[in-house]
Amino acid sequence: MYKKFGFTLIEIIIVISIIAIIIPVIFSIIYSIMRQQVKLYVISKVKREGDNALNIMSTLIRNRALSVHGVLPPSDANKICVHRDEEVTSNIYFLDKNKNWFYFDITPINDNYQISSNSSQMGNTINLTSYLNTNISNFNISCKGISVESAPVISVSFTISQPLRSDREEETASFNYQTKIKLRSH
Repeated sequence: MYKKFGFTLIEIIIVISIIAIIIPVIFSIIYSIMRQQVKLYVISKVKREGDNALNIMSTLIRNRALSVHGVLPPSDANKICVHRDEEVTSNIYFLDKNKNWFYFDITPINDNYQISSNSSQMGNTINLTSYLNTNISNFNISCKGISVESAPVISVSFTISQPLRSDREEETASFNYQTKIKLRSH
């Protein structure tokens, strides 16, 4: 007797239908995984930027600042936060032991704001946040006097954010930073 080998037309149509259903599901899963990886990358980048900026500010203030002033150029006449419970929230400048001053501010760059450091020693502005897509908001530096014998405490706070996707503004990676720094060289 003669035996036929092969597939019938119905079997081929069923296999093609199953493949047509499975392929979009697989691509959807792969696309979703790739989007999550991009989100994790952006979140990691924003966190790294915020950690770096806060670390640089904390180190400079803690290790270099000798006194806190309200105007430039710093002098003994415009020292601030030297009395108990005196709190100042604007125009804070620091003077180091070499009589060089420095301060921190936000600078507009390409529709976003970046944290910058300004110094009489460097003579120019240095951005502490480097990615153009990150944005700084709610930036605040204040100082509070503890007593005449004790160094003032500097409070630094800011929010750093970046959209996770360019087409959806509501999806944003955002981190709030806040710290208190006590001057060592008082």
